[in-house]
Amino acid sequence: MPPPGDPAPEALRERLRGLLQRGLLLTLEYSGSAGARDSEWIAWGVGMGAYADVDSVLADLHRCRECCPDGSVRITALRREAGNRHIADSFIACGPGSDLPPLERDAEASAAKERLPVRLARLPVFRIQQIQVPAARFNRVRLLLRRRGAPQRLALPGLRRMALVLDDHYWMVVDGEMNDLPIAAWTGFSARSSLHEPVHCRLRQYHAQAGLLVESVAALLDTMGQPPG
Repeated sequence: MPPPGDPAPEALRERLRGLLQRGLLLTLEYSGSAGARDSEWIAWGVGMGAYADVDSVLADLHRCRECCPDGSVRITALRREAGNRHIADSFIACGPGSDLPPLERDAEASAAKERLPVRLARLPVFRIQQIQVPAARFNRVRLLLRRRGAPQRLALPGLRRMALVLDDHYWMVVDGEMNDLPIAAWTGFSARSSLHEPVHCRLRQYHAQAGLLVESVAALLDTMGQPPG
C-alpha cells in the first residue's frame, strides 16, 4: 500500500499520461525529508520538457528511488502562456516505502518499436521535440538510401568531428571522435499519403548544444545532389 498522500501505482501512471497528453512540461525534484520546504527540493532527471512518454518519467522515478530510497519525489507540471510558465499541477509522486508502477517496456522493446539502435534508446535524452521534416528534404534522403542502400554516412561541412548517419528509420548526428556518440537523432517518422506532404517525427537531442547542429543538417540535406554553385 502506498503511504498516505502517495498515488497508487496505476493511478500515478494515468495521472502522468494525462499531463503529457495536455502538452505540459514535467519536472522531477527530490528531497530527503517528507515535509520539505520549496527551497529543499533538488532537480532530478533529464530536464524540463524532455519526457516523451510515461515510461520515460517512470524510468527517472525508479532511478531516483534507487539513489534516494529514503527521500520523496515531487512532480511539477508547467504550462506555457504568453512566453511564461505557470504551474498546472504539483504532487508527491512517491515517498519512502511507496510502490512505483513497473515500466511498460525496456530499452530493447522501445528500440524495436521505433526501429532504433538499442544504444540510441538507452542514452539519456536532453530534450525531445515533435517536428516536421519538409517533404523535399525527406524525399532526397529516401532516394539516396534507395540508390545506395542504408545506412549512409555523410560528413557535416565545417564540423570535422561530426557525421550524419542516415537510415531508413532514423537519422543521427554522431561525434566520430567519441566512438560515434549520438548528439541528435530524428526518429519515429510518420506515414504519409502523398510525397508532397511533410513528415512528422521526433527530434531527440542528447546534448545541450545539439540544436545548433540542426541547421547544419538541414543545409546539407537541402543541397544534397545539387551541382556546386
